[in-house]
Amino acid sequence: MRAALLGIGLCGLVSACASNPTVIKHPFPKAGALDAIASRPAPDAAKTMESAPLSVSMWQLEGPFPDVLGTDKGVVLVDALHAGVDARLKTRRPNLALTPGMQCFAREYGRFLGTHGIAPQLDLQAFMAGRCGVLATPQVSYVERELAQTLPPLDDATLDQLVGSLPARGQGELGVWLGSGERYHILLTAFAAPQLQLSTVSHSEGTLRLAGTMRTATGWLQSHVTNGALGFRACTATPGSTAQLPAFDVSCSVNPSDANAVVDVLIGAPNALLGERVLSLVVPLSDPLSDTYRAAEFAAEFARSATKGDLVRQLNAVRESMSLPPIVNVVDQSRTAAALLPHYFEAAAARDRKTSELIALGLMAGWRVEGPIRDANFVSFMARRGDRLASTLAELTYFPSTRSTLLDPEASKLAIATMEGADSDTLAGYITTYTIFEDRRYRHYEKAMLDELDRHRAAKNMGPVERVDADKELDPIMTKLSKGRLTPSEGMNRALGAYAEKLGREFRGFTLGTMVIDGWMPTFPADLIDSKKVAVTARLGYYTGSGTNWGQYVIYLIYTKL
Repeated sequence: MRAALLGIGLCGLVSACASNPTVIKHPFPKAGALDAIASRPAPDAAKTMESAPLSVSMWQLEGPFPDVLGTDKGVVLVDALHAGVDARLKTRRPNLALTPGMQCFAREYGRFLGTHGIAPQLDLQAFMAGRCGVLATPQVSYVERELAQTLPPLDDATLDQLVGSLPARGQGELGVWLGSGERYHILLTAFAAPQLQLSTVSHSEGTLRLAGTMRTATGWLQSHVTNGALGFRACTATPGSTAQLPAFDVSCSVNPSDANAVVDVLIGAPNALLGERVLSLVVPLSDPLSDTYRAAEFAAEFARSATKGDLVRQLNAVRESMSLPPIVNVVDQSRTAAALLPHYFEAAAARDRKTSELIALGLMAGWRVEGPIRDANFVSFMARRGDRLASTLAELTYFPSTRSTLLDPEASKLAIATMEGADSDTLAGYITTYTIFEDRRYRHYEKAMLDELDRHRAAKNMGPVERVDADKELDPIMTKLSKGRLTPSEGMNRALGAYAEKLGREFRGFTLGTMVIDGWMPTFPADLIDSKKVAVTARLGYYTGSGTNWGQYVIYLIYTKL
């Protein structure tokens, strides 16, 4: 989950002017709202965790696997179940279609259920979906019977009920499976509604490229790829690409020694604070793509992470092995997290998204974390250990986006809470990490902002801007801005006044505000894109208003036509 909100101010001047406000109204719930939830009677943790998925160290997929990623309606109707469902979809649910990818996923998920009687942990589910080329997170429903029993007959009434339970609106993909494992008979339905359409998935000379179009309104997009056993890399806009949301075109540097890579995509709606993972693919890099899932292995002394203390020690041991600084548990914030934990998973189990998101946002607000907070990321987990004394981190670090949260070099603080189910082998919890603003230059983001501007100009057949640094004029302004002595608009007015007085020519200023900058796609003024020749200074700082624990990014673009 990521935070990204936008406030834009624009002004033009010869000497000075007043820009529109760019102070963002933070969307976090107040601490009192969290206290109100925590004061409710605590739900039964054991009941909440009855549906915990099963963690295993290895699982062999069966195949075959589709050659085409995503929607392809060329499904072979291999039995009466497929034929019966397909016929009913055409007349009763024309918005849905059986696809090879979803058929593959339904089979692999069903085989696991047939053996264990419990759903697989999330990383194995993602491996199944990624290996089958599914472009969404499937929702699964199933009927389970022990081998000594029989499933309901596959007659017209059963098929009618199965299809009748499916969504009647919105385009979706479907997979169905009927089979038996070592312990159970399974009749399973898997449904997914992909939010993107891929046009390119390619790998060449150490670079993985991913391009396509989002099917939903998208305000920001982030993509990460695995790098080695635990590393990750952020994907960036493909050089020379002019794609703008809802279209996207990103490239990811991959490790040439890796046999395959996991790449995921997270998106947020315009002005949304929380995002969601909409894609997780397994892409071959060198060897033939493996059909075997293997959990990450950690040192034996950290194998059984049953408490938050164990998890923090384990996380810091992993960070130390990667030459990363330790991350500190903020005890007071973790105490708040612990009080809210059973309510979060109760809401998640009931699909009460309003409550679960309020709790997630409340923890990201970090009311008991010393700020100013620059970024916060939230991850949750629930699993039972199964055939191994599993490391919770082994499941979390499957996803490169989660690696970017837990192994972020700049994340310095965290809040964590865990709880056990009726048996000690079931564990649930969540972790929120925090990054704090520092008084330093963020040159990487300044460059990225100008690169994004040049991409917008290239789409209009305009050349790149001339980039100008201006430390001497802007340093004192950015310092006062970070201490709250100037508002963003006041700082811009002073900067423009200094430029105009020094150089005696017209300058324009564009002020951008955002809470998290990674994956953010700003909108630029027309004259900055359409002018044939323009010189631009980009400077990034931060501002903390009153009554909040968060800072916000403030980006100044000061420019003049040449």
